[in-house]
Amino acid sequence: MARQIIIIDDNVSDSNELKRLLSVLGAEIYQSLRIGMAKEDLAKFNNSDIVICDFKLADGNAVELMEWLDQNNIGCSVFVITDVETRMPLHRFVPEQRIISTGVLSVNCLYRRLRH
Repeated sequence: MARQIIIIDDNVSDSNELKRLLSVLGAEIYQSLRIGMAKEDLAKFNNSDIVICDFKLADGNAVELMEWLDQNNIGCSVFVITDVETRMPLHRFVPEQRIISTGVLSVNCLYRRLRH
């Protein structure tokens, strides 16, 4: 089974661009505007699958999503994205052991990480 990636972002242009850039990975890529809409797909995810989530959405935020994933024993990797206006120190919201890098995650960095 191919790796699954879900992009949860209320900005359709950004979501479509991420999907286009990541399509070379051969993964099955889903898109959702809201966390609630994504939960059905997320229930099928496993450890090798990836979630790319905007930090702040209309129905919650990435921290709440990670808590839900933990409560439901869904062990996929989560990458949090945000725009410049809402960027905050990630360590205030996410336990230190969950942070891969506190820097701005570029698409190139994400691509390199997902290839492995």
